[in-house]
Amino acid sequence: MTSTPGQVLTDIIAAVADIVLNTEANRDRRVDRKAFVQENRRNLLRLVAGSHDVRVSLATRFGAVATAHRLLEELLDADAATSDRAAGILGEDRSALLPRHQATSPTPSGEASSADRGDAATEKTIVRLRRDNALMRAKRDEANGRLDNARKEIADWRRRHTSLAQDLDEATTESEGLRTELVAERERWQTLHNDPSRAAETLVGALRSAVGPAPETDLREQDRMATVTEELVTADHPKVTENLPEPVLLALKAAGIGISEFLGIVEAIASPPVTAPLLLDTHEREVTVTPLGGGTEIGGSCILVEAGQARLLVDCGSRPGQPLSRCAPPHLEAALHEHLDAVVITHAHNDHAGYVPALVAQYPHLRILCTAETAALLPTMWNDSVKVFERTITDALRRGDADALNEVAPYRSAQVKAAVQRLEVTPVGRVVEITDGVSAELFPAGHILGAAGVVVTAGPSRVTITGDVSHPSQDQASVGGISIPASARGCDLLLIESTYCRPGGRPRTLEVERFLATVYDTVNGDGRVLVPAFALGRAQEVVLTLRTAFPGMPILVDGLARSVSRIYEQQTVGRDNPLTIFGDGVQEVAPRERRELNASMRRGVIVATSGMMAPGSPAATWAEWILPDPRSALLISGYQDAESAGAELIRLAEQNSATFDLGGQRIDVRANVAKFALSAHADRKGLGQIVTEVGPRQTMLVHGLRSSQREFADHLRLRSFQVVPTGRAQIRSR
Repeated sequence: MTSTPGQVLTDIIAAVADIVLNTEANRDRRVDRKAFVQENRRNLLRLVAGSHDVRVSLATRFGAVATAHRLLEELLDADAATSDRAAGILGEDRSALLPRHQATSPTPSGEASSADRGDAATEKTIVRLRRDNALMRAKRDEANGRLDNARKEIADWRRRHTSLAQDLDEATTESEGLRTELVAERERWQTLHNDPSRAAETLVGALRSAVGPAPETDLREQDRMATVTEELVTADHPKVTENLPEPVLLALKAAGIGISEFLGIVEAIASPPVTAPLLLDTHEREVTVTPLGGGTEIGGSCILVEAGQARLLVDCGSRPGQPLSRCAPPHLEAALHEHLDAVVITHAHNDHAGYVPALVAQYPHLRILCTAETAALLPTMWNDSVKVFERTITDALRRGDADALNEVAPYRSAQVKAAVQRLEVTPVGRVVEITDGVSAELFPAGHILGAAGVVVTAGPSRVTITGDVSHPSQDQASVGGISIPASARGCDLLLIESTYCRPGGRPRTLEVERFLATVYDTVNGDGRVLVPAFALGRAQEVVLTLRTAFPGMPILVDGLARSVSRIYEQQTVGRDNPLTIFGDGVQEVAPRERRELNASMRRGVIVATSGMMAPGSPAATWAEWILPDPRSALLISGYQDAESAGAELIRLAEQNSATFDLGGQRIDVRANVAKFALSAHADRKGLGQIVTEVGPRQTMLVHGLRSSQREFADHLRLRSFQVVPTGRAQIRSR
């Protein structure tokens, strides 16, 4: 059936009414559709003219039948003016679509038609509806604004809470570290009281310290100590009467004995002559070396050395980025089915020492050998790990992670205290017997303060394990490079780290120059530089490098790096080149002063932990203030886990992204973001030089990635070195 123009117009107006009544503002209203159309006919037509989208929709639906009349075609025309003219005619003249002979006569002047009265009522209704809708929208917008503000305040409170929690954790870590050291010191004094040998050893050390360093400052440590001992037994050496404490001199005089005789007696008490048992049969002469962790991965370093009945571990580190239940060295169980005589810790980084307290919990009488500097750093690092374990479990429970219910911290403060009490400070160059004719000798490895490699000797067999090393050519500001002892040269097996054994890469010296140039340009342009840095090693290296290059430059040290830096200073007092980190423009940041310093410091450098910008850390807090400033810079100085905030920031910077999500907060990134390879590990060239200098019969690559190790092994074989696969190796005495 053909629709008349009037019917088409009625359908169009009804369709427009449906659009209006189905809007969000009117959807829930109870409106009589028929009455609404009758009362709002004129305004509904005006709505057609005023909305391009409505006309397009109507044209799609009614375009074919609108051809029944010119005014209908014009009403749905794309041109707004044409549509408005047609809407005006159709709204004013209800007979506009009728044939001319059916048109009604005009209403006499002065009389309002019923249609006009209806239009007036419709106009009032629409005005009222519009006013009501406007009020509803205003209230809705106000409520949404309050909701957004509340959400922002909650997010800000959560960030502040996380930051305060981390600050509290760091303060607790520091205090727990001091308390642990105090308990351990008391234990040592108690041991001295009950153990004449230990007391005599301490007295010998004090007498050697009183004499001071040997005249030749370039001697290795063991040669220096031999010279010092020679000076002590020379009764007429001027340093004896010059430096020995007066009570000692008076006691010797009263006893009527000389210094050489006294020293001989005390040293005999400290180290009674012992005849080391011989390794008799062929089986006992076999030495087996097995990486239990950190072999073809970085993290969880742990090497088992077995010789006859002797069994010791070199390192027992934790694995970063793993659940707490899997943070131990991956194959540690292979060492736990029998007794353990000792563990030698090469240095205090968690990936080498972080699991030792859990090991001590299973072996309460385990000997732990390490340098004095490492022993001073471990209480802080282990107590910090306890806080990380607790925070990991708490955060998982807060997220509703069901697996968190089964997570257990590998160790707690009590286990840390027990482990610290088991530490045996072992000077580099001193040969320490483990058991059954098996001995260990530590030697300087560079890398960080106190880092050492170890030579394990079992009868005629020698195994050298470097731990993490830096080469002297790296010219670090905080430590020197590796110093290879005579006992390591020509050893049967060398286990050497291979973190950066790949070819290529910019030399560290050039990276340092580029880093310093970026800092200078930024600060000279009245900007600030944020350097997220690891608390142990990297933070101190960055500060000392900056102090040397830019004396007096304002530098703030924030986070756990504060207490670690103080340990660096304390442990190097009295050396020829003590490390001075604070002073001359370098100051610590107390958490309560952070916001005030942010407001007052307009140019300078902030070195803050954590190195990977964990949400809530001091580095993350400073990043919120630094990143939006186009005059400033954020310089990444170390390795970043793929899922870390630091890695994400680097990716976004490479993509020139304008915003960064840090702990749920969107931050505008206008500062310069750059990455620098300021590694404390030896590079490929340095590693090759170390292998050459050691000259081992066999070499095993550890602490690296399999693909890189495979290529470096081929390179060493081309240089006539024998490289064995990373795994269990046996050494038979020659």
